Amino acid sequence: VGVFGRGKLIVIGGRPSMGKSAVGLSLALGLARQGGGVGFLSMDMDVSQIQSRIVSMACEANIPYEDIEQRRVPIDKIRALKATIEKKDLFSGIIFNGERGKTIDEVYITGKRIKAEIEAQGMHMDALFIDHLGCIEAIKSSSIYDETTRNVKRLKAMAQKLDTCIVLFSQLNRKLEERTDKTPMLSDFRDSGAVEQEADVVIGINRPAYWHMKEEPEDKDSSHHAIWEDDYKKIKNQLFLTISKNRQGRCGKIELGCEIEFNRIYEPNPRDNVVRFA
Repeated sequence: VGVFGRGKLIVIGGRPSMGKSAVGLSLALGLARQGGGVGFLSMDMDVSQIQSRIVSMACEANIPYEDIEQRRVPIDKIRALKATIEKKDLFSGIIFNGERGKTIDEVYITGKRIKAEIEAQGMHMDALFIDHLGCIEAIKSSSIYDETTRNVKRLKAMAQKLDTCIVLFSQLNRKLEERTDKTPMLSDFRDSGAVEQEADVVIGINRPAYWHMKEEPEDKDSSHHAIWEDDYKKIKNQLFLTISKNRQGRCGKIELGCEIEFNRIYEPNPRDNVVRFA
């Protein structure tokens, strides 16, 4: 998909539980590890929830992030958890913000503040991740579509003003669930305002195992369930990114591996826990 170019707006969309946060954090961490400054503004999770996901991702003891959040970590894994939390570079290069209920103007003010914090550390803010579009508070009494369109246009302008790449997360149209093929299409973003027109790159996320779970046969002792379970094992760790718009590169589908309970996204071979765009 190319580099995180300054002034670009990249939109990543998916239905709930597809792995948007996992993909976003993997991208943010990968960028920070390359020496870039990264802002991560979430209006869907607070900072402690974000950090729990990163700790789960990095911990070799395989502790689900929900267990870390709810403080129900097994005694035999506490030492590994503590060692992960104490890693000096675990959150290096990333500034988090988990304040909810922001208007688009407040998002811009927060972005400027994060940029200033990163620059104070001697780095440039290479990307600002915003999670997610639907959480930005409306400020006018107009339709959701019109308000969202204004917000998307403002975010594109914001990327240019802040001289950074904005990576925006968005929920996809519910109609996707009615299709047999759940691969995201550009038209699935149409309820998200001007995404099709304004975004430089549009990416849809699909995790086949999520849809397969909804088709589990009731009789767990039947041959149908055995076949269903075999199929589930084959796709359990699959995640697909579909690039449906890319102004400066190719479109297509990328297959990745995932362990959603640990917030991990990785290349199927070799595995390195970081999403890479080539």
